[in-house]
Amino acid sequence: MESLPTRAIRRDVSAVDHAAHEVADSGKRTAERPRQNSTLTILAWHNVTPTPFFQGGAPSFQRQLRLARRLGTPVALAPAVAALREGRPLPRRAFAVTFDDGYRDNIDVAAPILGHLGIPATFFLVPGYLDRAVRCWWETVAWAVRRSPLSVVEWDGGILPVGRSDGWRATAEAICGDLKATSHD
Repeated sequence: MESLPTRAIRRDVSAVDHAAHEVADSGKRTAERPRQNSTLTILAWHNVTPTPFFQGGAPSFQRQLRLARRLGTPVALAPAVAALREGRPLPRRAFAVTFDDGYRDNIDVAAPILGHLGIPATFFLVPGYLDRAVRCWWETVAWAVRRSPLSVVEWDGGILPVGRSDGWRATAEAICGDLKATSHD
Protein backbone atom coordinates (compact mmCIF):
# COMPACT_ATOMS: atom_id res chain seq x y z
CA MET A 1 0.00 0.00 0.00
CA GLU A 2 1.80 3.10 -1.21
CA SER A 3 1.05 6.41 0.43
CA LEU A 4 -2.54 6.26 -0.71
CA PRO A 5 -4.94 8.49 1.08
CA THR A 6 -5.76 6.84 4.38
CA ARG A 7 -9.34 7.56 3.67
CA ALA A 8 -11.45 9.22 0.99
CA ILE A 9 -14.77 10.36 2.37
CA ARG A 10 -17.72 11.30 0.24
CA ARG A 11 -20.46 13.16 2.02
CA ASP A 12 -23.53 14.61 0.36
CA VAL A 13 -24.61 17.16 2.95
CA SER A 14 -27.92 17.83 1.29
CA ALA A 15 -28.93 14.30 0.25
CA VAL A 16 -32.27 14.55 2.04
CA ASP A 17 -33.01 17.88 0.37
CA HIS A 18 -32.13 16.44 -3.04
CA ALA A 19 -34.30 13.39 -2.41
CA ALA A 20 -37.22 15.62 -1.42
CA HIS A 21 -36.82 17.65 -4.62
CA GLU A 22 -36.65 14.45 -6.66
CA VAL A 23 -39.95 13.27 -5.20
CA ALA A 24 -41.58 16.70 -5.58
CA ASP A 25 -40.38 17.03 -9.17
CA SER A 26 -41.27 13.43 -10.06
CA GLY A 27 -37.77 13.03 -11.38
CA LYS A 28 -37.87 16.17 -13.56
CA ARG A 29 -35.37 18.99 -13.30
CA THR A 30 -36.32 22.51 -14.17
CA ALA A 31 -34.28 25.54 -15.20
CA GLU A 32 -35.33 27.21 -11.94
CA ARG A 33 -33.86 24.43 -9.83
CA PRO A 34 -30.76 22.87 -11.45
CA ARG A 35 -28.94 20.12 -9.61
CA GLN A 36 -26.07 21.57 -7.59
CA ASN A 37 -22.86 19.82 -6.67
CA SER A 38 -22.86 19.30 -2.93
CA THR A 39 -20.24 16.58 -2.77
CA LEU A 40 -16.80 17.10 -1.30
CA THR A 41 -14.24 14.31 -1.40
CA ILE A 42 -11.59 14.56 1.30
CA LEU A 43 -8.23 12.98 0.51
CA ALA A 44 -6.35 12.47 3.76
CA TRP A 45 -2.71 11.57 4.31
CA HIS A 46 -0.61 11.21 7.41
CA ASN A 47 2.76 11.48 5.76
CA VAL A 48 4.56 11.35 2.44
CA THR A 49 7.89 9.67 3.19
CA PRO A 50 8.05 6.10 4.53
CA THR A 51 7.72 5.38 8.25
CA PRO A 52 7.38 2.04 10.01
CA PHE A 53 3.58 2.21 9.67
CA PHE A 54 3.01 4.19 6.48
CA GLN A 55 4.71 3.43 3.19
CA GLY A 56 5.12 5.91 0.42
CA GLY A 57 7.41 8.40 -1.17
CA ALA A 58 7.40 11.83 -2.75
CA PRO A 59 7.16 10.58 -6.37
CA SER A 60 4.12 8.46 -5.50
CA PHE A 61 2.50 11.36 -3.64
CA GLN A 62 3.08 13.69 -6.58
CA ARG A 63 1.57 11.13 -9.02
CA GLN A 64 -1.49 10.77 -6.79
CA LEU A 65 -2.01 14.54 -6.63
CA ARG A 66 -1.57 14.96 -10.38
CA LEU A 67 -4.20 12.28 -10.95
CA ALA A 68 -6.57 13.84 -8.41
CA ARG A 69 -6.15 17.25 -10.06
CA ARG A 70 -6.75 15.77 -13.52
CA LEU A 71 -9.95 14.05 -12.35
CA GLY A 72 -11.26 16.71 -9.99
CA THR A 73 -11.07 20.26 -8.74
CA PRO A 74 -8.92 21.04 -5.70
CA VAL A 75 -10.57 23.29 -3.11
CA ALA A 76 -9.53 24.61 0.28
CA LEU A 77 -11.31 22.71 3.05
CA ALA A 78 -12.69 25.58 5.19
CA PRO A 79 -14.27 27.58 2.35
CA ALA A 80 -15.70 24.38 0.82
CA VAL A 81 -17.31 23.38 4.11
CA ALA A 82 -18.69 26.91 4.52
CA ALA A 83 -20.16 26.76 1.01
CA LEU A 84 -21.84 23.43 1.76
CA ARG A 85 -23.28 24.76 5.04
CA GLU A 86 -24.67 27.78 3.21
CA GLY A 87 -26.13 25.67 0.41
CA ARG A 88 -23.77 27.03 -2.24
CA PRO A 89 -22.53 24.61 -4.89
CA LEU A 90 -18.96 23.39 -5.13
CA PRO A 91 -17.02 22.92 -8.33
CA ARG A 92 -17.55 19.62 -10.14
CA ARG A 93 -15.65 16.77 -8.47
CA ALA A 94 -14.40 19.00 -5.67
CA PHE A 95 -11.74 17.53 -3.41
CA ALA A 96 -9.84 18.82 -0.39
CA VAL A 97 -6.47 17.55 0.80
CA THR A 98 -5.78 17.06 4.50
CA PHE A 99 -2.90 15.80 6.62
CA ASP A 100 -3.25 14.36 10.12
CA ASP A 101 -0.89 14.42 13.09
CA GLY A 102 1.89 16.77 11.90
CA TYR A 103 4.59 14.52 10.52
CA ARG A 104 7.74 16.52 9.71
CA ASP A 105 7.56 15.59 6.01
CA ASN A 106 4.25 17.46 5.74
CA ILE A 107 6.19 20.75 5.71
CA ASP A 108 9.50 19.53 4.25
CA VAL A 109 8.17 17.36 1.40
CA ALA A 110 4.40 17.63 0.95
CA ALA A 111 4.03 21.43 1.16
CA PRO A 112 6.47 22.16 -1.69
CA ILE A 113 4.76 19.57 -3.92
CA LEU A 114 1.32 20.96 -3.08
CA GLY A 115 2.55 24.50 -3.77
CA HIS A 116 4.07 23.50 -7.11
CA LEU A 117 0.81 21.85 -8.17
CA GLY A 118 -1.35 24.70 -6.83
CA ILE A 119 -3.32 22.42 -4.51
CA PRO A 120 -4.40 23.81 -1.12
CA ALA A 121 -4.22 21.59 1.95
CA THR A 122 -5.30 21.63 5.57
CA PHE A 123 -2.92 20.31 8.24
CA PHE A 124 -4.31 18.99 11.52
CA LEU A 125 -1.55 19.11 14.12
CA VAL A 126 -1.26 17.31 17.44
CA PRO A 127 0.86 19.42 19.81
CA GLY A 128 2.00 16.40 21.81
CA TYR A 129 3.47 14.83 18.68
CA LEU A 130 5.13 18.07 17.61
CA ASP A 131 7.00 18.61 20.87
CA ARG A 132 7.58 14.85 21.21
CA ALA A 133 5.80 14.67 24.54
CA VAL A 134 3.74 11.82 23.04
CA ARG A 135 4.85 9.17 20.56
CA CYS A 136 2.78 8.03 17.59
CA TRP A 137 1.77 4.70 19.13
CA TRP A 138 0.88 3.13 15.75
CA GLU A 139 4.44 3.78 14.55
CA THR A 140 5.78 2.06 17.68
CA VAL A 141 3.52 -0.96 17.07
CA ALA A 142 4.62 -1.21 13.42
CA TRP A 143 8.28 -0.84 14.37
CA ALA A 144 7.99 -3.59 17.02
CA VAL A 145 6.10 -5.96 14.70
CA ARG A 146 8.63 -5.45 11.89
CA ARG A 147 11.70 -5.73 14.14
CA SER A 148 10.53 -8.77 16.09
CA PRO A 149 13.01 -11.68 16.08
CA LEU A 150 10.01 -14.03 15.94
CA SER A 151 8.29 -15.14 12.75
CA VAL A 152 4.77 -15.29 14.25
CA VAL A 153 2.92 -13.96 17.27
CA GLU A 154 -0.36 -14.96 18.88
CA TRP A 155 -2.88 -12.14 18.87
CA ASP A 156 -6.54 -12.29 19.79
CA GLY A 157 -6.70 -16.07 19.38
CA GLY A 158 -4.90 -16.13 16.02
CA ILE A 159 -1.37 -16.60 14.78
CA LEU A 160 -0.04 -13.61 12.86
CA PRO A 161 3.24 -13.11 10.94
CA VAL A 162 5.81 -10.69 12.33
CA GLY A 163 9.44 -9.82 11.75
CA ARG A 164 10.71 -10.43 8.26
CA SER A 165 7.74 -12.66 7.43
CA ASP A 166 5.42 -11.72 4.60
CA GLY A 167 2.31 -10.16 6.03
CA TRP A 168 3.93 -8.26 8.89
CA ARG A 169 2.27 -5.03 7.71
CA ALA A 170 -1.19 -6.65 7.85
CA THR A 171 -0.34 -7.81 11.39
CA ALA A 172 0.61 -4.26 12.43
CA GLU A 173 -2.60 -2.90 10.91
CA ALA A 174 -4.70 -5.56 12.65
CA ILE A 175 -3.10 -4.91 16.04
CA CYS A 176 -3.48 -1.14 15.62
CA GLY A 177 -7.10 -1.59 14.58
CA ASP A 178 -7.79 -3.71 17.66
CA LEU A 179 -6.04 -1.25 19.97
CA LYS A 180 -7.89 1.67 18.44
CA ALA A 181 -11.23 -0.13 18.89
CA THR A 182 -10.54 -0.97 22.54
CA SER A 183 -9.44 2.59 23.34
CA HIS A 184 -12.98 3.79 22.62
CA ASP A 185 -14.65 1.26 24.91
